[in-house]
Amino acid sequence: MFLAWYNNLMISANRPQSSWHLLFILVIAASARLYQLAARSIWFDESFTWRLIQFPWPEIISRTAADVHPPLYYLLLNIWAIVFGSGLFSLRGFSVAVVLGLIALSYYFVLRLSQSRLASFLAALLISLSGWHIILSQEARMYTLGALLALLSTYLIWLAASRPRSNWFLWLAYSLSAAALLYTHYYGLFTLVAHAIWFIIYLLLQTRGRLGEILHAPRFWQALVSALVAIALFLPWLPILQAQRAQVAGNFWIPPVTGWSIPDTLYRMFVGTAGPIEHWTIAGFITALLPTIILLVITIWLGLKSKSLVSKSALWLIILSGYLPFLASLIISIISRPIYQDRYLIFSYTFLAMLLALWLATLRPSIIRLSLSAAAILFLIYTAWQFHLELDFDHRPGLQAAMATIYANHPDQVLVSSSFIYFSARHYAQERMSDTGVKLYSASGSADFAHFAGGPIITDEDVVSNNFLNNLNSFWLVDTTGFGGSETTLPPEWQPVQRYSFPEIFDYQGDIIIRRFVVNR
Repeated sequence: MFLAWYNNLMISANRPQSSWHLLFILVIAASARLYQLAARSIWFDESFTWRLIQFPWPEIISRTAADVHPPLYYLLLNIWAIVFGSGLFSLRGFSVAVVLGLIALSYYFVLRLSQSRLASFLAALLISLSGWHIILSQEARMYTLGALLALLSTYLIWLAASRPRSNWFLWLAYSLSAAALLYTHYYGLFTLVAHAIWFIIYLLLQTRGRLGEILHAPRFWQALVSALVAIALFLPWLPILQAQRAQVAGNFWIPPVTGWSIPDTLYRMFVGTAGPIEHWTIAGFITALLPTIILLVITIWLGLKSKSLVSKSALWLIILSGYLPFLASLIISIISRPIYQDRYLIFSYTFLAMLLALWLATLRPSIIRLSLSAAAILFLIYTAWQFHLELDFDHRPGLQAAMATIYANHPDQVLVSSSFIYFSARHYAQERMSDTGVKLYSASGSADFAHFAGGPIITDEDVVSNNFLNNLNSFWLVDTTGFGGSETTLPPEWQPVQRYSFPEIFDYQGDIIIRRFVVNR
């Protein structure tokens, strides 16, 4: 039965079974992402999202401008929250819904390029089963939306450029998707640069480098107009981008790149781990490099193979879209300020998964193709489950359990000592209809916080100082050992009478420590 199903995948794509294969994958992807979707405590970046979308649209845009990201994701999530609510499950559910669209589009993109249901099936499944991808698509952030728009713009430029006749509608659609990508995440610029490089090479090969023929080619002018439209759409935000760039340069927080930055990212993408990756033993060194080596070998193999499931031009579009964001972000991080972050490269993972799927689908004989495809799928399932066990949601309840403990004991005034967990605490307090009882404690009472510490969404009303304590007889203080924090020292008249500690999921988030204080005047 399994062999019959497998052989059916190898038949021409123009059959109704493709929809059933995709539905099967989407059920798997949704199940993997909806499982314990709200089990992990909301963390700083997500609570920033939660707080920001509560403002009106003009204020969302202005407060986003004071941060380091563009506003489209927040505006769309604001609409989603109006319909489905702003609970944690709903906010993260938006990312899950978007990633299901990404998987479906990946399936049809590969299917169109290769006419192989096996290749499209594998590509969609490799995206669905990555433990690293699952964790990122469970966050209330713009990563999955950016990945979807990166793939959509790639699909559209391929359709527009490869059509034998000019099609202004496709080029306009590309302009809109490209602008939307830039308004979602600035890493999208690397994807668009990959498109530009690919199209120039594609046009040179089509015309054999003859300048006159290039200038007379309708595709050239259509692409040029399309690029100008995308630039014009993004132009109003350009001054804000420049200001944000200066802000990032002035408030340095992303760690510098090393020789292991790219190999470690690829290891996390395909193997998944929450902790540091071992490099200092021979076995660890080889294991850490293995995903990078395998991907490079596969890419070279596909590039050199005379006959492939996809044309050379389509293959190079996938390769450039997959690798250029790595190289561009690495180069910028070396010559300027660091911008290299694992999670931003979710845009690239889609195309790397496609390369692996195309390679598996072209292997001969069929027994090798079947064996290695099954091994790749089983490996991802195993590593995704191991990654889930490593994160250990049940024994790392974090802020969610801390706030539940506060309200189960003495629901006094709650003070939070760190802006990195303040809005997360507000989120859980609001679920109990008591968020006004949570304040951000600062001994000086200053509300001047850096953008990476929540400055754009913190108001004067959020912050209280030691003077506020004079009006209290008791209160809870919430501290974190993450983000460089520690337990706060209070004036001597305040004595702790209860203390609890709750570990968070990732090491950089540390432990949440709650203490109940009473006055001893």
